[in-house]
Amino acid sequence: MNSAHPYHLMQHHTRACPPAEKQHGPITPQGTHGVRIYYVCPDVDIQSAGMRRLYRHVSILAAAGFKAHILHLKAGFRRNDLPDVPVRYLEQQPFAPNDIIVIPEGCPTIMKALKDHPVRRFVIALNWDHVFKDLEPGTDWRAFNIERVICVSLPIAKMISWSMGLPTHVLESSIDHQLYYFDKTNKRPRVVYIARKGAHADCLKRLLGARNPTFLNDFEWTGLHGVSEKKYAEQVRQAVVFLNLSMAEGYPTSCLEAMASGTLVAGYRSMEDKALLRGKGPDQNCLLVPIGDYVSLAFGLEPFLTALRNGRMNQWNKVLSNGLKTVSGLSTETEASALIAFWRNICVSQSASQRPKDDRARI
Repeated sequence: MNSAHPYHLMQHHTRACPPAEKQHGPITPQGTHGVRIYYVCPDVDIQSAGMRRLYRHVSILAAAGFKAHILHLKAGFRRNDLPDVPVRYLEQQPFAPNDIIVIPEGCPTIMKALKDHPVRRFVIALNWDHVFKDLEPGTDWRAFNIERVICVSLPIAKMISWSMGLPTHVLESSIDHQLYYFDKTNKRPRVVYIARKGAHADCLKRLLGARNPTFLNDFEWTGLHGVSEKKYAEQVRQAVVFLNLSMAEGYPTSCLEAMASGTLVAGYRSMEDKALLRGKGPDQNCLLVPIGDYVSLAFGLEPFLTALRNGRMNQWNKVLSNGLKTVSGLSTETEASALIAFWRNICVSQSASQRPKDDRARI
């Protein structure tokens, strides 16, 4: 992801943003122009890369001096397993005209409820499949007075700007390299996947087991569910294969975390950023098959699992090495710089007459 040029203009969307601290210095209370930022987060207690991102954005912004908060729905709910950030509640919070509410793409009910409030409304879109799924027929986000859309995936940004004509901003992402790292001595013959996304796991196991029972007997297959991120990361680091069996993957955070752990990513392609997930060629960093095609996935996994058992990993070590290279630049510093620069621009141009103009029809 190249963020060398401030607000590099693409057709319909911008990529945000340049390193903030190098350009402008630290944020001051005056620098936020009285703008309060609220990231809506659903009141659910599941491990989700999307929810971690919401909390992480608020943590970065609050530490940089912005008036940023997580906005849960019911008073008293908070995620104690995520960063300790300022939390407010939708049912209690009085809003001001300069306030900005950032709503996840899968929450159209909240968008509708807030559409006439005297606030600014942004959407953060992390998964393409949630964009239209819960909308009423013939309705899109323009009906809810959404001003602009934050993305971390260029394909999702293109989808939204193409369909709705809303300005989109593509921010940087990161991997927590303190949690996800390669330790060869810690590897175990283990295949892991996210249980709630693993509808085809049993079919895949049966198919591979019929081909060669050692693929089941010599490898531990684990669906990850209901564990802390620390425990989740430990399981991913120990595994030799991470299965992405999601039928509708958004930004592939879990895949990138597995790559950073030196774990082979194998699974279904989606609207992935092809700069990140490459299933063939000299830069191949994973195994990709069409969505739902667990048969082709079994075909692809057989030579890898066989090579592991036989200790002949020369071909596959290149794939794993490419995965490590792919994620090496996804640093928390890069993500924080881009995020701070984006919100600084929004806060500076907080008045209606100064707000960033739509980027439609520009190249």
